[in-house]
Amino acid sequence: HELLEETWRKFINKAPLINKNFELIFMRAFEDKFSHSLARRMKADSFLLKGIIKNRLKKFLTEEKKRDVLRVICLEEKFKSVVNIDGLSLNFIAKVDRIDELRNGNLVILDYKTGNLNLTPVNADKLQEMDFSRESIKEKIKSFQLPLYYHIVQQYFPDKELSAQLYS
Repeated sequence: HELLEETWRKFINKAPLINKNFELIFMRAFEDKFSHSLARRMKADSFLLKGIIKNRLKKFLTEEKKRDVLRVICLEEKFKSVVNIDGLSLNFIAKVDRIDELRNGNLVILDYKTGNLNLTPVNADKLQEMDFSRESIKEKIKSFQLPLYYHIVQQYFPDKELSAQLYS
């Protein structure tokens, strides 16, 4: 998260330009962060993890080049809202990893995931048929984080089409 926030910050209110120069800056920042944190803790085993992360980050940049982003709206931004559930008002603060505005005017909430988590809900048809027990919701929905982000961010941008994506 920190690496992405620091390197993407220059794209706030601009389209990300992921060229060779940016890739060099991005990978240098990764090398620096890795050597100052994980490499010190892991010692000799760190070279394997470093190779895996480096490969994943290169794939990340390749995918980012394909996206049709007009501008990055925010990074690691806090959005506050009161959510009413069954007559109970709950205060939420959602710290959203990133919001992009696409060239078609739609907004996309991006939630970075660093683990190999399967947080994708089952398809919509199955959700409509499910039993609304705690166990069923946990099995089918898996994570309320992204739907909650969607709900809260939608209040800040009511006139925009909004979608949300997990970015592994």
